[in-house]
Amino acid sequence: MDDRPVILFITDDPALGAMFRLRLQRDDYAVTWVGSRELDEVLPDVSADLVYFDVDSARPTVASVLFRLRRAPGTRNRPLVLVSRTPEEQLRKRLPLAPQDFVLALYQYEAAS
Repeated sequence: MDDRPVILFITDDPALGAMFRLRLQRDDYAVTWVGSRELDEVLPDVSADLVYFDVDSARPTVASVLFRLRRAPGTRNRPLVLVSRTPEEQLRKRLPLAPQDFVLALYQYEAAS
């Protein structure tokens, strides 16, 4: 049985997903990486200790993904870290949550060519 903490990472950006998965696995986390469109397929079976959500790649909308996460038993009461390249001021205007509902992690990276 795997006793490592489980991270659910939601992104449709393959480079970002690979980067985060590698980093988190090196820190001894079990990582489930899923695209926002496939989220409904894994939510019934996943029980995550922490959820990372790339809001820049959310489909169809950020609100719909957040709603699904908060409805699912395995993610309902879990900490949620929103990951984004969008400047904080712009991002806060488009988020459908109160600030106490999430942790915001802003980043910048350049994909390898």
